[in-house]
Amino acid sequence: MLDPSYSLLGTIETPTNSVNALAFSKDGRYLASCGDDKMVRVYDVKHSLSAIWTYQGKSPFTTVIWNKEYLFTGNGDGEVMMFHPRASWFRKQRDKLIAEFFTPIYFLELNRIGNQLLVCSGSRTTLLMERKSGQWKSRSHFDSPSSFEESPDFGEPDGFDEPQVLAISAHFLNEKDCIVIGYLHHGLWKYQIEANAGVLVWGPDEKIGSTVLSPDGAALAVTNIRSGVDWLKVSSSAGVKWKKMSTSTEAQDSTSNIPLPILFIDKGKHIIMATSKGYAAIFHTKHGKKIMSLDHGNDRTWITALAYVHPPNMPQLIATGDGNCGVDTKIKVWVEDTKGKEAESVMKTSSFSLTSLCFAFLSIARIGFCIIGMAFVILLLLRATGLEDIQNSILTLLPPRFPVPLQPYPLPSGYSAPTLANTMLSSGSLPFPESKTITSLPSPLTTISDAIVALAPDTVLITLDTPSTTLQPSRAQSHGVWDRIFGL
Repeated sequence: MLDPSYSLLGTIETPTNSVNALAFSKDGRYLASCGDDKMVRVYDVKHSLSAIWTYQGKSPFTTVIWNKEYLFTGNGDGEVMMFHPRASWFRKQRDKLIAEFFTPIYFLELNRIGNQLLVCSGSRTTLLMERKSGQWKSRSHFDSPSSFEESPDFGEPDGFDEPQVLAISAHFLNEKDCIVIGYLHHGLWKYQIEANAGVLVWGPDEKIGSTVLSPDGAALAVTNIRSGVDWLKVSSSAGVKWKKMSTSTEAQDSTSNIPLPILFIDKGKHIIMATSKGYAAIFHTKHGKKIMSLDHGNDRTWITALAYVHPPNMPQLIATGDGNCGVDTKIKVWVEDTKGKEAESVMKTSSFSLTSLCFAFLSIARIGFCIIGMAFVILLLLRATGLEDIQNSILTLLPPRFPVPLQPYPLPSGYSAPTLANTMLSSGSLPFPESKTITSLPSPLTTISDAIVALAPDTVLITLDTPSTTLQPSRAQSHGVWDRIFGL
């Protein structure tokens, strides 16, 4: 089987400072980024990589990951926050601060179910668990082992200042209730969650930049800052150190000394590693040889962020972001070449599906219910307060064919409802001091319930409500608007 090749899909020039992390949504539709410009952004991959959501923070954001339709971010103030960037306005949720620490957040990782979150902050790693209420609570803390000694000298430049102990990554292992934590200077340690006991399983042979666990959980790849990638075989045996299988050499300049991100891609068959020389290198996991480079910038550009996704029935996607270009910072998105199709085919893929149509229908329905609800509330307020001037002011906005109805008239002295109706039918007039001769009738009057008269010159229809002692505004068809507004 041939190794995959990638071509440039598009370039994003929105960030104004170092890109610290990138993450694709599971369906490949959205790309999230965060960085030193204190912004979190979400881009739509299928619509020209346009920014569809942004959040301005108070400190630089250091990491970002997706959990279904939610975004989890960590920042330099030690805050872990959750966002819902794809929510519509009528179901929009507020950003939520789910945890706060004393040191900057360096790394986040969710378990496969999405209900447990590992947080690396300073020398400590914390396991958060989601409760049924939706709140995230601390389950365990993993402090740096007491056996840590002074940081080894890995040949850093003079005056280079780094934390004494720094947890740079953490992963859930296939072994039940076990995790592995990577430390910048002190190697890899395996912990049992319940016992909170750590055992050194590898290193420190070199300063660790970043780590990634293979999809099957059988191997761990480590960027060692200096020479490239170390490939380790994960062992579940107690007290057994993990074996280094090989090293892929991709040395960086000694003056850069930066942690380089790394990811497994193509179902674990390949691995992509960032470099400080302007490109990302793709290696084959079987023999460790480099098979391809993705040219991001010039030979002095640091690649500080990577993202990868393989959506169902779609080409694989990779994103690269740089970290030392200031206002010229860029994010580049790469798409797998499949059967000679152009890269733009990903953008042209129809975004309409049964799910999206259902969401669109629900959105319209919700808006309709909102309008009906607001109208109902206004109606109740008007009826409760009896503000006739408000009613009349509304009616003046209606077309002329809907004249203002008369106020109810009390029955004249000596008349009951039936006798008044008979008088109306026989004489064609009302025995009121202010009564006027009937000028027109919409239909023949044959019963008391049909006793409707039209008074000139307003031609306002009124009807006789037999059980009461007043003449009420008409329920005739011509007053349908009045009926609908005030429910009469």
